[in-house]
Amino acid sequence: MSAGPIDPNQPPEPKPKTGPVSAHDETLGDLKSTHIPNRVAPNANDVNHSNNLPNATPADEPALTPTVIGRYRVERLLGAGSFGRVYLAHDDQLKRAVAIKVPRPSMVSSAQKVDEFLHEARASATLDHPNIVPVFDVGSSDTYPCFVVSKFIDGSDLEARLKSAPLALAQSIEIIATVADALHYAHNQNLVHRDIKPSNLLLDKNDRPMIGDFGLVLREQDVGHGARLAGTPAFMSPEQARGEAHRVDGRADIFSLGAVLYTLIAGRRPFKGQNQEEILDQVRNLDPRPLRSIDENIPKELDRICAKAMSKRAVDRYSVAKDMAADLRAFLTDEHDSVASFAAPAVHSDAHSPTPTPRLNNDSGSAANANLGLGSGSRNTAATGSATGSASATKTALRIVPKGLRSFDACDSDFFLDLLPGPQGRDGLPESVRFWKTRIEIHNPEQTFSVGLIYGPSGCGKSSMVKAGLLPRLDRLITVVYLEATSDKTETSLINSLRRRFPDLPQSLSLSQTLATIRQGKCLRGGEKVLLVLDQFEQWLHATRANDNTELVQALRQCDGEHLQCIIMVRDDFWMAATRFMRELEIPLVEGHNSAAVDLFPPRHAQRVLSAFGRAFGELPATEELSKPQRQFIEDAVKGLAQDGKVISVRLTLFAEMFKGKPWTPQTLREVGGTEGVGSAFLEETFSARSAPPLHRAHRTAAQAVLRALLPEAGSDIKGHMRSRAQLQESSGYATKPSEFSELMQMLDRDLRLITPTETQEPVESAPTANSGEGFYQLTHDYLVPSLREWLTSKQKETRKGRAELLLVDRAAVWNNRRENRQLPSLLQWSQIRIRTMRSAWTDPQRSMMRVAARHHFVRTSLTVLALVALTVGGREGYSRLQAKAMKTSVSAQQCLEILSTADKRQMDQVLPILVEHGQSMLDLLDKQITQPIAEDTSDADRERQAKQNAVAAVALVRLDHGQAVWPLLQHSPDPRLRSYIIDRLAQLGAQPTALLEQLLQQNHEKHISILRALLLALGEYKVEQLPDSQRASAIERVQNIFQTDRDAGVHASAQWLLQQWGMQSWLAITNQQCIKSPAMQAQFAATLKLARETSGSASAGAASVPPPQPQWIMNNQEQTLAVIFGPVQFVMGSPETEKDRQPNEDQHEVRITHSFMLGTTTITAEQYKRMNPKVQIESGGNEPAQASWFDAARYCNWLSEQEGIPKEQWCFEIGKQPTDVKLKSDYQKLTGYRLPTEAELEYAIRANAQTSYCFGQTDELLTKYAWYSANQKGGSQFGAQLKPNDIGLFDTHGNVFAWCADTFDPYQDATDTQKRPQSKYPTSSIAKQSPSIVQDPLALDGLDRVLRGGTWYRYSYNCRSSYRYNYDPDTRYNFIGFRVARTP
Repeated sequence: MSAGPIDPNQPPEPKPKTGPVSAHDETLGDLKSTHIPNRVAPNANDVNHSNNLPNATPADEPALTPTVIGRYRVERLLGAGSFGRVYLAHDDQLKRAVAIKVPRPSMVSSAQKVDEFLHEARASATLDHPNIVPVFDVGSSDTYPCFVVSKFIDGSDLEARLKSAPLALAQSIEIIATVADALHYAHNQNLVHRDIKPSNLLLDKNDRPMIGDFGLVLREQDVGHGARLAGTPAFMSPEQARGEAHRVDGRADIFSLGAVLYTLIAGRRPFKGQNQEEILDQVRNLDPRPLRSIDENIPKELDRICAKAMSKRAVDRYSVAKDMAADLRAFLTDEHDSVASFAAPAVHSDAHSPTPTPRLNNDSGSAANANLGLGSGSRNTAATGSATGSASATKTALRIVPKGLRSFDACDSDFFLDLLPGPQGRDGLPESVRFWKTRIEIHNPEQTFSVGLIYGPSGCGKSSMVKAGLLPRLDRLITVVYLEATSDKTETSLINSLRRRFPDLPQSLSLSQTLATIRQGKCLRGGEKVLLVLDQFEQWLHATRANDNTELVQALRQCDGEHLQCIIMVRDDFWMAATRFMRELEIPLVEGHNSAAVDLFPPRHAQRVLSAFGRAFGELPATEELSKPQRQFIEDAVKGLAQDGKVISVRLTLFAEMFKGKPWTPQTLREVGGTEGVGSAFLEETFSARSAPPLHRAHRTAAQAVLRALLPEAGSDIKGHMRSRAQLQESSGYATKPSEFSELMQMLDRDLRLITPTETQEPVESAPTANSGEGFYQLTHDYLVPSLREWLTSKQKETRKGRAELLLVDRAAVWNNRRENRQLPSLLQWSQIRIRTMRSAWTDPQRSMMRVAARHHFVRTSLTVLALVALTVGGREGYSRLQAKAMKTSVSAQQCLEILSTADKRQMDQVLPILVEHGQSMLDLLDKQITQPIAEDTSDADRERQAKQNAVAAVALVRLDHGQAVWPLLQHSPDPRLRSYIIDRLAQLGAQPTALLEQLLQQNHEKHISILRALLLALGEYKVEQLPDSQRASAIERVQNIFQTDRDAGVHASAQWLLQQWGMQSWLAITNQQCIKSPAMQAQFAATLKLARETSGSASAGAASVPPPQPQWIMNNQEQTLAVIFGPVQFVMGSPETEKDRQPNEDQHEVRITHSFMLGTTTITAEQYKRMNPKVQIESGGNEPAQASWFDAARYCNWLSEQEGIPKEQWCFEIGKQPTDVKLKSDYQKLTGYRLPTEAELEYAIRANAQTSYCFGQTDELLTKYAWYSANQKGGSQFGAQLKPNDIGLFDTHGNVFAWCADTFDPYQDATDTQKRPQSKYPTSSIAKQSPSIVQDPLALDGLDRVLRGGTWYRYSYNCRSSYRYNYDPDTRYNFIGFRVARTP
């Protein structure tokens, strides 16, 4: 190791006494790197080790060598460096030589620095291994505040040894293997060295290696503390070079040891630069030059071991050092001849010296060449560093059998592994294959997984890796059932495949029962395991909403890892959907355990694979080096195909197919326009170019039709539809030409491989036989979808008919997404579509759009003609009057209603003068429209459509200043959809806020308080700037007064939301603080609680049905607003069988809640929760919902009760010493402490007296106005109370985060049947005797999982319905789960 700089003013150190050369002589210079905050301490020797000065004396060291240090007699100075000195001393008591390390005074000038220095001693002292330098003692004296005494190693270090003479390869390998064993021991003691390099590897006189200088040692408990960047740059791991101290573990030492091995083999360091920053940049971002590109005679297995140890990603390295040692020793055994014939070069200490050229001991080299890399552990592969042919092609060039765009399978397993990037084991398996093979062949469920996930970008080779790399190499006791998932028949195909594989399975079993039978081992041989492989799973995810009641979810829950296992393969852009699916299975995704990515090709490997394709097609020489133009072609092609420095493997395949039969030169690449648009260019050249085969050109139109039939719907890029042969024949136009169709299918399938046969999805007993000629086809790869769509679109654009067809598809898609007149095609576009397309080919949505467009353009054309007549006859003055009168003549009042039914603001502005011209008749018609009752037998879709039409008619009346009949419609009802649409549409369709303000300023809302709530919510759709100047101040004052004084909880919450929309958050915060301190408000709160207790007391099973008062609000001393719901209340819980997306566990039953209860209007925030638990980390300011388990929430309720001064005997939860020892007291209804709501209480509050799917209506059209969910989520939970509240005054009841309930999860089934009723949820004693069909105060307390209600940000709209139920383990904490507090007055 190097010493520190010489101080010219310091007298020289006396010449040391003569004696043996010590390994410690060269170690002091690197002690400098013990702790380097934020950067590596500068030292030229980290770059250039040519100036070693072992006896240099730092400026603040004493000039003379001491005679004693502690009880040790000093003999001489061994070395000095920037950190301190090492002395050879003698322990007279124990009669042995020792080495004493003494830091410079500046290094131990404070107690903290002393502790840091002693860190090494304490860490090393815990180690007892023959290849680790032991620490004997630590001490201090008046002269030396601290020193460390260790064993004296009589010898040298590895760096000094290499300067004198090169080591034999076998000796180098054995040294590294021995050091790896020692590191494995240290890592098992939870210690990481962090500075493995040649100068820290000491060699005694017998060349026995020992690890010294644990000056940067890192204990497991110290991760994340201390120096952020520590070590020696040239041997530092990437995570160390990035300053990621919190990620450093034993694999960092493995990387450093690999760098030492590289140095021994190559005679040069893996990273070199002009300064430390250059070296660090290389360590972070560049791979070292492959060993075999330095010398192709280096054994391939040794190159692999070194490359694996030095992988940039820690997960790709050896997981433990002993595995590296085992591979090295196996290499020594298997390749003895290669090792004996190879001479390692001398190591050049100067980092800038020319790269050495290692040579073989054998003069001719022939014998050595015959033995290198071809031992029992080697494979027939090309040099990893010879990607473009720089090495001789005769040396095991990568061979390949191209399959077009189809994935490789078991027939290709002999060469497929060579196509995979990354280092491979001595058994020839890449880590990506070994990872899954090892876990699949384990039968112990605790050591393997039940369901795993393979993911990666489209075209990265997931299917090929599994079919050609993994499955053929599995143990014979692994029975594989491979299946490509589809959108609608995955479950059917899976059970049919299982029945074919296991004929003894009863045919009557469902999929879940079948997998349960397999899990129980009833149809398996001894030791047999069944592996299900579901490929292309994005097809299923795209079409299916995963939930715990999906057939496939229920079935895969049978996987146990012992007898039954499943691997799901999915594109990475479906990662979130796959995560939700795994959550439904209740299986966490853990990278490195049951989840792994299939990455893209690095450019060097992509060049190698593309070269192999060229050789397979005969475009590149098979036995000669590539010419310079050919190498340039490969490099340019890969550079053009790369995205973000990586190449999608299928693009290589497609590119190679396109260039089959062409010269592989840069000139050819330029002629075709480079790599851009390879797919569409390939298709164009295949079917349309003059050089295309005549057969291809003859079938071009039919081929386009077949490919178009297999494409997915617009906007999707998954593989697309599966079509039968008969369907494709019909689409092709060859329905009466079977021979031409057969010729076409052979061309698309066997010749071009654009489509591929797939298994029929029919049941086993009904599947067509092989002789029937029937079969199913789909696109070969979903990577083809964008290219096919682009090419087919370009061909359609070549004809007028095609352009019209494209226009029809485009406009229909836009209009059906948002049915507004402005989204309709223009008159010219409508005419083109009508003339040039076939009506019989229109889809229903297209036909609907064209019908509406026809009516729309008739009206507009009539207006235009009349306008021209008016301008000609009477000029501009009579235009408006003539237009309206003529319109009245040409358009009846009923037609006006039809126009209004889908009008937006612009269209309403246009039609309003016509409505005025029709006069009273139009007003009467609008009044009739909005008051017309909806028939009971009307379908739900028709009811929804009529509600929207009535809402538009209501807005029209308001705009015509005839809103008297509209305001009563704002009363709340069990079906609130019309009310909700009016609230939403008033501002949207141009009603002036003046009309709403006039109603708001009236004082007669006491009888119909829900109208006041609706007015406040409707005003929230206007910006405060839209209010008239003359009314703005009074409006704000009125709303503020309502917020402060109105006792209704729904009104209070609506006013709060409105004031937030108008930017008055600060006023709200101040007012809430004043509210807590106000005696008048406290008196009102007390009166509310008294009333709540009185209504509860009056409730009895036989009492007459008297509507309870409307919910009121109170505020506790934590500034939490609670809605007080007066009991008793009675409602229908669950969902009707006709409700869309309902779940089987939502059976309807009538429930009676006999008591009054209070419920928080928002979920508890992180800031509020932190008051109880200061350790909680707040990430977004504190207003986001708190993440808490059910047990956490229960503890918070007791804490809140304590803060409110509620007596302890009134607290609702019994809490023990263990974290999970929490129990709701059985008499919770009689206690006044805070608690979690029951499931019945929460559903009642979520519904807010509505009987529809949501508190505002039946569909999710308005859901984004009330809830955060998958359609509007921003990557996590949001601050509470940003969206509209419901009528009880609760915010975020349909989304943002689930809320814990007090209940355990129990079924509703047969809830009204006292004989079948589950005892835990619906005990007979709780049923009102007078009404045996009514369930009274239900609460389940038996079981583990707790109920979650209220929807969440990462789920779909159906998960946000009022009746939706979910459950989780009570110890679960996720960012989609929160809680509200409840309380009985």
